[in-house]
Amino acid sequence: MVRGWIARHLVIPRQLPDGAGRALVLSAQGAKLLTEAGIEAQSGKDIGEILDGRWQAPATWRHDLISAGVLAELYARGYQVSPERELRRLNGGLVKIPDGLAWNDQGIVLWLETENARKSGASMTALAQTICAISAGGGAILNGRKVTHAMVAFVDGAEDERRYQLDHKKRGSNAIALVARQDVRLIWAKCSLLGCGVDAVVYEDPAMVAADQVSQVLKRLNNVGWQVNEAGFYFSHYGEQIATVWEDEVDGWSFAIDDAPASLAGSKALAMRGCAAVISGGRGGNTG
Repeated sequence: MVRGWIARHLVIPRQLPDGAGRALVLSAQGAKLLTEAGIEAQSGKDIGEILDGRWQAPATWRHDLISAGVLAELYARGYQVSPERELRRLNGGLVKIPDGLAWNDQGIVLWLETENARKSGASMTALAQTICAISAGGGAILNGRKVTHAMVAFVDGAEDERRYQLDHKKRGSNAIALVARQDVRLIWAKCSLLGCGVDAVVYEDPAMVAADQVSQVLKRLNNVGWQVNEAGFYFSHYGEQIATVWEDEVDGWSFAIDDAPASLAGSKALAMRGCAAVISGGRGGNTG
């Protein structure tokens, strides 16, 4: 099939470095054929650059290949997908674009970020802030769909430029915990490679990253101590604010700060942490 596309000048074969095989990009003729069939398409002839008569892959080719592999695997699981280049074309007004978008009929819209190199400083902070916003319900609207979940794909056993082992989960979790104002939920996708391409993806259950600010407030509430009043309510003080936690037969565990409306929690511990989240500036909300 590919030989036929090449013979008809619908695609342009590009040799990737390090024995990674060929990439196929649409030619102008191939893009025209798809456009005439009602499929929006653009030529990929300008991907990379020509130096001394030879094509050079873009610096991001490994990263892009992993992102494509994860999106292909999600597509096989029933998701519709849109890669970064398409997202940039269709959502030109947005500054921050993910490495891919995936959505299904159940209303799940995944913002995909792929980590395969050592990220630090402003880049890591920006990534952490994006994930925090999505977890808090502030996901962007892409392709007319509001993002509901953040997914971070990482390569199992990856190394940095110094050949040191990279722990993407630990580095990412630490960065998120530092900037988060409430606990953050995200999905980790662990990728195994075959050569330079994705061979398998293991999706871990949604993980909760504990926000440092929330943990610090909770520590102070615990240090002050939780007292019990005559009604069986637990309460503690954070300055002039009063955190209250209680359980009833109808709603289970609930919590509130001062006279604010109550929120539900899955346990006493989560209710206390919910109080800390509200005090630290997060929404608190229904927890677990």
